[in-house]
Amino acid sequence: MFFQYTATWWVNLLGIASIHHVTIYFMLGNYPWGSTSVFTAEALGFSLYVSNTTNKLDGILCFQDTEFNTSTIPAVFNVTCTVHGQYVIFYNERLPGVTYPDGYSKFAYNDICEVEVFGCPRAGFYGIDCSIPCPEQCSSYCDIEVGTCEECHPGYQGQQCELGKLIEIFFF
Repeated sequence: MFFQYTATWWVNLLGIASIHHVTIYFMLGNYPWGSTSVFTAEALGFSLYVSNTTNKLDGILCFQDTEFNTSTIPAVFNVTCTVHGQYVIFYNERLPGVTYPDGYSKFAYNDICEVEVFGCPRAGFYGIDCSIPCPEQCSSYCDIEVGTCEECHPGYQGQQCELGKLIEIFFF
């Protein structure tokens, strides 16, 4: 058996995608899921990140488990995480010298069977079937559901950068 203090797994989406939500299927090992399963103890405390690199610290934390126990952690976990990125990273740790809550395994594992990432495969689109291009005045990405711009090109403002260029005139 292999014992480790950290466990990291990632999927490369092969380009920056507009992510809506992620579903994780934890390993069952042909046993009933619940407080008597070793796999629930190994899943507790996991984190989920989205990044443009394989380094979780370069990314955005979508979820960190601080509440589940062996009776409440679901075998299939869904989390809404409306971000843009290329890598979805699953991380867990059991660091020496750190006291973890009751029920946590002694070592870190990646006991996952499947991870599904839902959203638009390419950034720059939104809506049903990802068929609507983000507004031209967006200087970065837009919200996957409603097309709200994260940032506007200089001189534009509004949720979809629809308000024209503002001109400031100063008189001396």
